[in-house]
Amino acid sequence: MSRAIDFREGETINEEASKAPIRAAVTLNEGGRAAKKRTNRG
Repeated sequence: MSRAIDFREGETINEEASKAPIRAAVTLNEGGRAAKKRTNRG
């Protein structure tokens, strides 16, 4: 699965508003890694 956030050159970015989806993506990615580590222990 791929995720992307596109910012165009010269576009004004609301930094506070963009933090929430980025943090949510990081949380999802970290959760996936933790689950893989648990299942790969053998």
